[in-house]
Amino acid sequence: MSDDRPTFPVVMRGYDRAQVDSRISSLDQALQEAFARVASVEQHSAQLQETIANLQHKLEETERPSYSGLGSRIEQLMRSAEEQSTDVLSQARTQSEELTRRAELAASQLRNRAESEAAELLGAARRESKEVRLAAANEAETTLVSAERRAEELVGSAEREATRIATAISTEETERRTSLERQLSTQQATVEREITELRVQAQREAEELRNRTVEETTALREETDIYATSLRQTTDAETTSLRHRTEAETAALRSETESYVANLRSTTERETSQLRQTTETDAAALRAAVQSEADARRAQLEEELTALRLETENQITADKARSAQSLEALRRETERDANVALEAAQLEASHLRESASQETTELIATTERETSELLARSKREAAEILEQARTESERVTADAQRAANDLLTSARAESTAMLDDSRKVLSQAELDIAQRYEQAQIADTELHAKTKEETDRLIGEAELHAAEAEERAAEALSKFEQIRRDTDSYAKETTERARITSEQILADAHDQADELVDAAQSEASRQIANAKSTVDELNRQRESITTYLDELRSILAAEAIPSVATLQKVAAVEETFESAQQEARAEGNEQAAGFAQVSQTGQDDADEAESLDEDDQTAASADFAQDADDPDTAESEVEEAAGEESSADVAEDVSESQDAAAQSTDTEEESADAAAASAGSASDDSASDESANGGAANDEAAAETDPELDALEAAEDAALDDEILAEEAEAAKGEAQNAKAKGRPAPMSAAAGFNIAKFDNKAKGRK
Repeated sequence: MSDDRPTFPVVMRGYDRAQVDSRISSLDQALQEAFARVASVEQHSAQLQETIANLQHKLEETERPSYSGLGSRIEQLMRSAEEQSTDVLSQARTQSEELTRRAELAASQLRNRAESEAAELLGAARRESKEVRLAAANEAETTLVSAERRAEELVGSAEREATRIATAISTEETERRTSLERQLSTQQATVEREITELRVQAQREAEELRNRTVEETTALREETDIYATSLRQTTDAETTSLRHRTEAETAALRSETESYVANLRSTTERETSQLRQTTETDAAALRAAVQSEADARRAQLEEELTALRLETENQITADKARSAQSLEALRRETERDANVALEAAQLEASHLRESASQETTELIATTERETSELLARSKREAAEILEQARTESERVTADAQRAANDLLTSARAESTAMLDDSRKVLSQAELDIAQRYEQAQIADTELHAKTKEETDRLIGEAELHAAEAEERAAEALSKFEQIRRDTDSYAKETTERARITSEQILADAHDQADELVDAAQSEASRQIANAKSTVDELNRQRESITTYLDELRSILAAEAIPSVATLQKVAAVEETFESAQQEARAEGNEQAAGFAQVSQTGQDDADEAESLDEDDQTAASADFAQDADDPDTAESEVEEAAGEESSADVAEDVSESQDAAAQSTDTEEESADAAAASAGSASDDSASDESANGGAANDEAAAETDPELDALEAAEDAALDDEILAEEAEAAKGEAQNAKAKGRPAPMSAAAGFNIAKFDNKAKGRK
């Protein structure tokens, strides 16, 4: 039967396929065992019918002699014995038919119980397949919702992580650009301050040179020229030195800027590459996780649901198609979301990379331009200072040469005072401006550092809160998954415990049913054996009665009037028959005691089984109140009722067998008593007749001697005959009343018309 079971397609996850197959196999095995029990009961019923048919055939083949030649009373006695034996045989046949009917009823009950059990098993299988289908659908829906929620969480986490990384990169780029700009501004302010100081110092030196030139012009023009030449050379040297120093500082600043820009570019490219790799790795991991989870779910679902029946195949196939479509749609949506997130991250990274490259290029260009401008401005200012110094020196020299004689003192003092004041004021103003600009740059840098520190702190706190939120979300999701797994495991454990309990109850019920069926079969076998022994005993009694009657017929048929020897032979035959009847009565009492013991044993077994069943029912009601409608419990109750009915039927059959045995024993006793009474009466009558004949002969011979003695003897003989007939009549009447009270036919006796030709007529005439 299990080979004809179709192979179901594998769909969404549900119960374990091996467990479902084992459950279906156990149900099929139970159904096969039920069919085997039904076949065994039918075979046993057929054997019983065959045995009954053989017994009936043996009874039909038994010889039926005719007793018409033995006289009316012997014929009536024989007919009564034959009728009683026929009644006993009919009772045995009725009992056999009753046993056959009960065996057929038990077989039909077993067949009906097997059919109901098969129907219950099929219904349980259908219900189980329906529950498996519903559980598979619910679990598939739960898995789909969980996968969607997990995919949404993963996609949202990836998006948040990409946004956070992009924001961090943008913030870091902005901070680095701002820091670089501020450092460049600080360095520019420092360079401008140093240039201003150099310019002021150069102006002071030029002023001092001019003063010395003015002071020494009046003394030595040659010294002035020499000094002017020396001053020109010194100025050229200082200018060259300043140019070289400025160029060196500018080159160092350019190289530092270029190295910083290169480091910034490499760092940006490295971080961008790391970000791209991290994003690609996260996306690949997300795709692999989703794919592996989908594959695992699909594999797990493919391993589980394979043992459902043919009636659920279309629904399971539809569920599989819908689940596969949903899973495929979920996988495509997850891949699409992951691809979108990956593309967005790549686009953001490329945008950031391009933006960083562009900003770096712009920053480098700006730095180079500002450096070039600063260098050009420094060169131009140095050239202007040098040109101004040369021009001023030449002009002063010319003026000194023109006004050396008349305005030297006043002009020197006035010009020196005014020039010193103005230059001091200008130098101080430039120094103040440079110092304030440097302080402003330093304050701006400190403020930017504080702002950056505060921003970093806020960003760290935000990232910490985001991480805590992510951890709480992950923890909530893990708790939900754990609760779902615990719920599924608890449901499976509860279902497994209920299934094991029901299987245990079903196994106990099957064991009890098998024990009851075995007890009923053994009891039926004992009843059949007892019935056979009863029939055999009846046949032996019939043969004994037939032999006894044949002997009586042969003895009584030889003489018309029995003699003393004949009566002695009849008495010997009667003693033999009575001893045989006593032995048969003793055997019947032993069989009746055995029947009573068997009946008591069967009743005790039935009471014990009933008490055990009541205890089991009480325990089952206390432990499994929710399984009140379980087909196994109903089956156990049916089997208990069948066992009680079988025990009651066995007790009733044994009681009927005992009644039949007692009835047959009473009938045999009555028949024997009647035969003995008839024989005794015949003997007494014969003896009386012989005595009377002898006495008559003697009286005739001695009539003249003693006539009163003859009359006295005749009166005594008549009184004795009357007493014997009265006793026989009373005994026959009592036996008839007892037989009527017991429902048996009245036995034949001498008082009921036991006539022997010429013998009783003579006795009546003598009366």
